[in-house]
Amino acid sequence: MWILSRRSLAVGTAIIVVVSCTAIGSYQKLRDLDRADSALYAYGGLLLERGGRLYRDIWDHKPPGVYAVDALAFRLAGEASWRVAVGADTVATLLAVAACVALTWRLTSSVAAASGAGVAAAFYLNLAALHEGGGLAEVYMTACLAWAGWAFVGSRTGERLGLQPPKAVGLLALSGALAGLATLCKPTALTTMAACLVAMGVEMLRCGRRGDMLRQAGVYLAGLAGPPVLVGFLFWRQGSLGEMIDASLLYNFSYVEHGATLQKLWTFHLQHNVLLLAGLAIVLGAGLLRRGQGGPLREGKRAGLRFLLIWLLFEWLGSYAGNFNNGQYLLSCVIPLSCLAGLSAGYLWRTVGLQRGGGRLTGVSCVAVSLALAWLPVSDQWRQTVRLVHSRGSGLAMDQIRAAETIRAGCEVGDRVWVWGYAPQVYLAAQRPPATRFVFDGAFLNSGRVMRAEFGEMLEDLERSRPVYIVDAATTGWFAIWLNRPIPQDLSPQAAQYQDQLRQLQAWVARNYIVQEEFGELIVYRRRAEQGVALSAQG
Repeated sequence: MWILSRRSLAVGTAIIVVVSCTAIGSYQKLRDLDRADSALYAYGGLLLERGGRLYRDIWDHKPPGVYAVDALAFRLAGEASWRVAVGADTVATLLAVAACVALTWRLTSSVAAASGAGVAAAFYLNLAALHEGGGLAEVYMTACLAWAGWAFVGSRTGERLGLQPPKAVGLLALSGALAGLATLCKPTALTTMAACLVAMGVEMLRCGRRGDMLRQAGVYLAGLAGPPVLVGFLFWRQGSLGEMIDASLLYNFSYVEHGATLQKLWTFHLQHNVLLLAGLAIVLGAGLLRRGQGGPLREGKRAGLRFLLIWLLFEWLGSYAGNFNNGQYLLSCVIPLSCLAGLSAGYLWRTVGLQRGGGRLTGVSCVAVSLALAWLPVSDQWRQTVRLVHSRGSGLAMDQIRAAETIRAGCEVGDRVWVWGYAPQVYLAAQRPPATRFVFDGAFLNSGRVMRAEFGEMLEDLERSRPVYIVDAATTGWFAIWLNRPIPQDLSPQAAQYQDQLRQLQAWVARNYIVQEEFGELIVYRRRAEQGVALSAQG
């Protein structure tokens, strides 16, 4: 009866915490309207749901997965709105939490361990400092990787691995396929592939069955290649395979190369990794690898534990591949970390509840230290929630919404608009088609690749489509090149490559558009009754 009550307490408490964390995280994402990347993905999903073509009708350097998820959510909901995008994000987050619980349960028979893994995953996946907006590519990638890890651990049948039974082979192929799906959201999902292959290599060294391991690696890689090959075939059928490869692969190389990946190590660590210290303290404090302690692991599942440690290391290293210090780069680290924390929680549960004297004192000390370190992310989450409860979005977000309302009231559904600068929130709220596929025009200044030909293509698109409205959202920040002011003299070396094209653009806007309204830092232009000189005639 006592055991039953303890299990009920663990499960009930975990469910309450998971639901609470998810509700708070979803509320924050709904209220935080300043996340440009989230709006871009949702707008791309809207265009895709309406029959548009990725990379032909809207350009971005992300693979197609995140847009496909939003398009599917809009189709199922029957509307394209920010709350539907956040709803898809919430479902993906809950799927990732469920995978952490299932994976931990594969490794241990402890209810406390599985419950602890779910709690840790729900907390960190919904932490404002990490998610940084709703509907991000990293969220969907993490959900796929979580279940890929579950399938991979399920394919491991013991310490001495021989020929795999059909079920294990199927799980191994499923793990690869899910990792392949994750790469369609973000290429850094390949870190999980590397972790799986390294884990298989370690097993090969332990058991000495090289042929079996090579066959298993072949099964895994075949599953991994399946989704990208299928999606590549679909893009080939519609004639945009080259555009997809150029944007989501070739451009990404220059994108990462442009960033100071190694130089950001310490600032990124101090800003975000410190939030994971609470979980790491639980892992280290539990003494999972101490022999003679029993522990919660099932028989023959130490290979799964080794995989979690390898996986966490690879995901942590992969988090530095991004171009900025964004917290969502660490979301994939949350999965192996939460499973390890769950295993530690199961060990601590037994230590505190069943032992006396020094053993219990050790367990209580580990819990106390972990709770003390957890105060930092908990207090940060509380401050973010309170800020959003007392706000209605920032001034910039509300300006973007008011600009979108002006556009919706002043033109028809099929009329094209153009936003100069990186403010896809205007596109999403206005729900009008873009005048050019380069809605992420920050790409021209945000990589190691000079895109003069693409910039010229954008100018040709504008001349051909002649958008009814133009919104200048590039008046502040890193992209501060106004449409109605002289080009700054202190341009970066890369931006200087576009000076002649920028002057051409400014002259065309001055001749063909008038300022209709200004909303804070945004300027809304409307097309003149009769347009003047074409772009091609400008000097």
